[in-house]
Amino acid sequence: MFTTFPAARRRTVPVLAVGAAMAPAKKPKKFKSEVTIESAAIEPLSAPTARNVVFTFRGEVNSRKARCERNRTVQLYDANQTAKDQQPELAGTATTNGDGDWSYDDPTKPPPDIYYAVVSKKKYGKPGRKKVCKPDTSPDYEFAPF
Repeated sequence: MFTTFPAARRRTVPVLAVGAAMAPAKKPKKFKSEVTIESAAIEPLSAPTARNVVFTFRGEVNSRKARCERNRTVQLYDANQTAKDQQPELAGTATTNGDGDWSYDDPTKPPPDIYYAVVSKKKYGKPGRKKVCKPDTSPDYEFAPF
């Protein structure tokens, strides 16, 4: 009258696999970045007149890690356009090339003023091998076109 069932199989769980999944994540390696504004120039589009020139800001992002130099977004700010309680005015953005060089062409006539550039933080890499390119702000650059 009693029905017998086969004995339950024992299951073993590898302890190593469970322990590896619970290991703490590594902290990402961090690399310093340095952004600069090297020049600002007036470049003629054709015949140089006041109406057909472009104002170009140039600079670069330097780092000991090449991946922290290329494809970085650089924001150019007008430092004197702000009151104490306001945010700085964004003049424009640029993206660095493979060598870390960037340029921003401003078709309007930017005022003679003090400008600075900001490069934001960049993260890349696979889990457990993450890398971080640190953000940076350039020294002030005085622009006087005429």
